[in-house]
Amino acid sequence: MCISAGFDLQFEDEADNSTTHVEFVGTDRLGGAKIAVEAKSRHRYGVKGFTGGHASAVGHPVGVRGLVLDAYRKKSQYPVYAFIDVNLPAFDTEETYQLWLLELDQLMSDLSAEGYADPCPVNAVFFTNDPSHYLLTEQIGQERDNLWFKHYEAKIPAMAHPSTDMPKRFLEAFTARIAPPESFPEN
Repeated sequence: MCISAGFDLQFEDEADNSTTHVEFVGTDRLGGAKIAVEAKSRHRYGVKGFTGGHASAVGHPVGVRGLVLDAYRKKSQYPVYAFIDVNLPAFDTEETYQLWLLELDQLMSDLSAEGYADPCPVNAVFFTNDPSHYLLTEQIGQERDNLWFKHYEAKIPAMAHPSTDMPKRFLEAFTARIAPPESFPEN
């Protein structure tokens, strides 16, 4: 998504555990502004090779509070954007999907009430889900197995956004992923 949103990426040294650091720094190809990106993924049994824990059933809670707090603890000289892949299966009913979104709303509200919002250590948190890896040999393309994206922008971030359209740019990059254009420019 960061590349699609127009950023060149410089990965941090993961072997350096003398300090906390983000996954990478993105440099905006349009204006040169830099952002820090922290990427997290909810480990669930049987998903993307993870063998610990228990299998997730449809309707299982999102359970990403620890990942959000881990992202909040990262230090950077640039505005921080956190991306959290929730790794949930395709929802069985619209009610299940709405419960997941409600859980994320409640989590972010709770963190705000706990003092993480004034100022917020990250500029925005983006929750994403791609349930296709649960479907294995099944055909994808039903509404219930669509990719989804939900974001929360800090009202008072610790560092100002490099531009006011930053969350919009990431949303457009995500939308382009789920609905690629029919044709591509020659260059």
